[in-house]
Formats: sequence, C-alpha cells, structure tokens
Amino acid sequence: MTWREYEEAVFEECERVFHYKEAEILKNAHIVGHISGSKRQIDVLVRLLKEGKTYCTIVVECKHYTQKIDIKTVDSFVGFLKDVGAQRGILVSDKGFTRGAINRAYNGEDNIVVDIMSLGELQQFQAYGAIVYSGKNALTIAPPFGWVIDGQRRGFAPAVFYRRGISFKEATEKENEWMYIQFWAKESEKDTLDNLIKVQNDSLMVMDNQTEILLSVIDGLKVRKAFVPSYPVPEITVFREFDNFIAFVVLFCPIQYIDRDVRKIIDVFLDSIPMCVINDDETGD
Repeated sequence: MTWREYEEAVFEECERVFHYKEAEILKNAHIVGHISGSKRQIDVLVRLLKEGKTYCTIVVECKHYTQKIDIKTVDSFVGFLKDVGAQRGILVSDKGFTRGAINRAYNGEDNIVVDIMSLGELQQFQAYGAIVYSGKNALTIAPPFGWVIDGQRRGFAPAVFYRRGISFKEATEKENEWMYIQFWAKESEKDTLDNLIKVQNDSLMVMDNQTEILLSVIDGLKVRKAFVPSYPVPEITVFREFDNFIAFVVLFCPIQYIDRDVRKIIDVFLDSIPMCVINDDETGD
C-alpha cells in the first residue's frame, strides 16, 4: 500500500466512524495556524457540529512509516494540534509506537486528547461502543476518546471503561485511571437525582468521615468529586437523568487528570441514547 492509498483508507474509515454524527469530514484540508500564522496541511479534518456550529475539532494524521512512532513525533503532533486549534487528535500508524510515545499521547495536555492506533484498529472502531444495560434500563454509549468499553460483568457494574492498549488489571492496579457505569431505576417519586446523590454522599461519609465532597454542574450534568483519604485517587461521579432511570459514571483517576477525564465522560454522556430492554414474554410472542 502506498502512502496515498494509506491516507485514502484512513479517510474512508473516518467517514464510517463519524457518519452517525452531524460532522464535516475533509481530506487534505488546510488551516492557518493560530500560533504559527502559517498554512498547515491536515490529512483528515473532522469537525463535529451542533446546530451547524463546530463544537469539537479532530485532526487525524497518517504516518505510513517503516518504524515505530517515537515520542518526538507525538510531541510534534500535540504542538500541531495546539496550532490548528484542535481538541482531539488521532495518530494512525501500522508500525506501532514506542512506550515513551504511548505515555506522551495518553498522559499529556489537559485540554488536548490524543489517541494512537493502527489502520486495523481504526477499521474495528465502532462509533457507538455498546448497549450497556441493567434490568430493563439500557444506554447506547460510546467509549470515551482513546478508551474502550469492557462489558465483562464484574458484579459492581455492567461495564467498565479504561484506556485502550492496557488491561483492566493494569488500569486499576498500575495506572489508577478507570471508570464504571451504573444505573438507578426510578421506581417511585422518591427516586430522584437529589436523593440518589444524598444516599451516596451518606455512604461515602460513613466509610470515612474525613471525606471531602464537592458538587458542581457542567453542561447541565451534576458532577461530584469525592476525596476519600483511604482511596489512592479521587472518586468522581457524573450523573445523567432520564425519564425512567438515572445513569452515572464513576471515575477514578490521578488528580491532575480529573478535568480532562470528566470532559470525556460528559462528551459521551451527552451523546448517549436511553433504551428499554423488553423480554420476549412481555411482547406476547
């Protein structure tokens, strides 16, 4: 495959991945850099739109190299993203990435999210990652940018999320950066979001009365930050209320990544779609 064919294949996959959104997808685009003042060439430019206005810019860079991508290449890419005003970037290469490059990509800037993958991984990428459910309540939800959904049931949640390229064990025991999703059914008038938060807050305080709890609202979603002295990292919960249930994602991450990872949750939560699970015997079939 030539480098032109490689770029074309990546562009076609981007069209597939982002087709479900209101998006503008351009190949070989050019933007004048905000910092450099120079015209910058972009292999694939994706603008995600709401009501015709761009709310997120994604730059996809194709690296048809003969060796692994190193940290310098990723560092240069992050600077490129800053210059063109992109919030997200994807580096695509089939020769792999050095450990330093991987760390630089995933543990970098708070306001810029970088993912790295091969063309094969891009071809396997699903726009919506999974239908996550508990009882009759379900949610169609995508993985956060650069993360995967693990649907293996572990007792405490119907699904967990962690960074693509590592295992759940590595995410929880080494990186201390992962999240899970859970549901709370609204079966009576008392099953409100405020009551759910109160019940959970009380539980946190019973666990450790030195716990510090901070509540806020971001883009219409309630966010709780809990700093539990016995936990290795903070616990952050983002709530979204639907007609029949409340979904919430619980995040554990180092304090320096809180803002970045909360932004990831909010992005996928706002795009999520509620569903109802119906058993065959309920349909009369």
